[in-house]
Amino acid sequence: MRRALLLVSLLVMGCTVVPEPDATASSSTSHPELVGTWTARGTWMSDTLIQRLALFPDGRYLRAATDSSVAAPDRTVLLEDGLWSFASQDTGKLVLAPSSRLTYPATATALSPAVLVPDTVAWASSGDSLSTTLRRWWARDTFQTVVWHRS
Repeated sequence: MRRALLLVSLLVMGCTVVPEPDATASSSTSHPELVGTWTARGTWMSDTLIQRLALFPDGRYLRAATDSSVAAPDRTVLLEDGLWSFASQDTGKLVLAPSSRLTYPATATALSPAVLVPDTVAWASSGDSLSTTLRRWWARDTFQTVVWHRS
């Protein structure tokens, strides 16, 4: 049931109007190594975290994370959508410009709006794997490397 709600949430977010990315980003987003749906499994606090990232050829993206703890199985802890593009003159970096970001902070009882600052993401791909280094959505002053697998 929760997965169905997450899917509906992602689809609804995909239909929202997204502002243009900032002037430092390039609009060339049809890169075949990046476009597609990606999944990563990791940890968040002491729980298993399933992250999903969808990069569309028209420059939109959706990102979500689900906490699969025993106490709150399949609790959505991140919902984000916006525009992605290559950083100016550096195709090894992406700019994720969110138009909406909801997070579930450890001290909260529900998803709450979060800061809408664009993130610069270093990336590398190999086959069906994508490695990204970006700011943690739950601790914006630190970075993390996430290895994604094509879904």
